Amino acid sequence: MIRSTAWTLAVLFTAASATALDIDAPKPPEWLALTHRAAWRDTPLREVLTALARISERPLAASAQVEALAGQQRVTLLTQRKESLESLLNELERTQGLVFTAEPLRLRIESLADRDAVRRRPVDLDLAAYGIGMSVAEFPGQPLGPLAAHPSEMNGDLIASTGADTGHSSNPADDVLRWLQALEPGCQLQPEGRTRLRILATPEEEARLRTALDVALAASVRPVGWRLTFGTAAGESALPTGIVPTAEAATLAARLAAPSVIELASLAGQRVEGGTRGERSALTDLEVVSTRHDPVVEVLDSGRHAEVRALRGAGLSVLSYRLSWVEAPEITERVVAESARVRPPETDADGKLVAPQRTGDGSRIAMQVDARWLWTPTGEAVLPRGSALVLCAEHPAGRAVIIAEELP
Repeated sequence: MIRSTAWTLAVLFTAASATALDIDAPKPPEWLALTHRAAWRDTPLREVLTALARISERPLAASAQVEALAGQQRVTLLTQRKESLESLLNELERTQGLVFTAEPLRLRIESLADRDAVRRRPVDLDLAAYGIGMSVAEFPGQPLGPLAAHPSEMNGDLIASTGADTGHSSNPADDVLRWLQALEPGCQLQPEGRTRLRILATPEEEARLRTALDVALAASVRPVGWRLTFGTAAGESALPTGIVPTAEAATLAARLAAPSVIELASLAGQRVEGGTRGERSALTDLEVVSTRHDPVVEVLDSGRHAEVRALRGAGLSVLSYRLSWVEAPEITERVVAESARVRPPETDADGKLVAPQRTGDGSRIAMQVDARWLWTPTGEAVLPRGSALVLCAEHPAGRAVIIAEELP
């Protein structure tokens, strides 16, 4: 019969366990050869330990943690015949999380946590070797259209990087400390500087921590690639929008007219940008300078631009994006006549009033007025693996479509 509860582990004992008992003596003590038929059914651990002391005729030396467990943990261990005390201790080690050390004059009992505490030694971890705290260059973009005149509004971080916004400390070692402590609660970790940790760990715990850091480093330096497809579709056709399977996104991309593709690659969490830009100058305004009109020339841009930052998880990706789509301006001219103007009354050198004079030659100036279609979607999306983001807006040619998908 095998039964298991929170504090009970039932074992049908049939043979000696392969676990090697710790022996603190030149040779195994003779009392380990003593035999006993175990018949412990849901027996408190304290009673089992008392029975071991009686069978071995040796006193027990239990750690404080074992003493605490002895009042809570219960044991079920049944044997079909008499087994050696060494075999019984091996089985209890395997099933109860205890460590027995046989000495000539006593039996020492510790928990696994006690054993690890003795084996822990100080280790210095240089987090910089795992990319923690390294500075990754940012490449913010300049959006197209009228919004390009406001970089303070358009070129901020797509993903907040301050402690107040993310809940993380500005010291990278503090964030890693909390993560590593959750992985190995038994270790003692102490930050020393921005990228160094002093830990007390067993060799096994150290190996697991270093493996976790290696995995994190591999994820942080893994390149992330994204493809953004801009194009137009007929206004009357139905379009899938939002987060859609990549197969649907590929079908939609094949239907787009005059598609334009931007592909970007970055490290995890790095902001990058790219796109195409066209420029044209136009006379768009007049300024009065010394009673005359001076033309104001403005450079009008157009094209498609993408600025993204992506984080890749185990089964999904988080994409922050700021996109710009500006069609080439359509220029129309508006003729402005510079009519004759009257100069305000003045006085001459003798203080006499001079009659008002008319100025201006009545010339005609042609101002250029631009009409531009522009779209600047900005946002953040969580995309499961195998999906793409489809954005849609009205367009003079029907509907404008932008497809964002992660490259394999």
